[in-house]
Amino acid sequence: MRGHEGMGIDLPEGYDEEEIDISTVECEGAPAIKGMMADDGRLIVKFDREDLVDVSTGNSVEMFVTGKLIDGTPFIGSDIIRVINEGK
Repeated sequence: MRGHEGMGIDLPEGYDEEEIDISTVECEGAPAIKGMMADDGRLIVKFDREDLVDVSTGNSVEMFVTGKLIDGTPFIGSDIIRVINEGK
């Protein structure tokens, strides 16, 4: 079974997370497979773990998320996260 990793997306003031076109969202080239609104208003987007295989491991890994709003407005964002390799 394939595992999923989730990432929260917050847009700048004046933009609404509900207007994100999930079909356009990618994280390091991995397409989003699902999106849902959290109680705090953030959009939580799920990615298939196997699609993130080329991401480097480390304590300070910068990952980029790109996508478009339903009106075609593009967005890009990044965050520094810790990526671990659990092994097989």
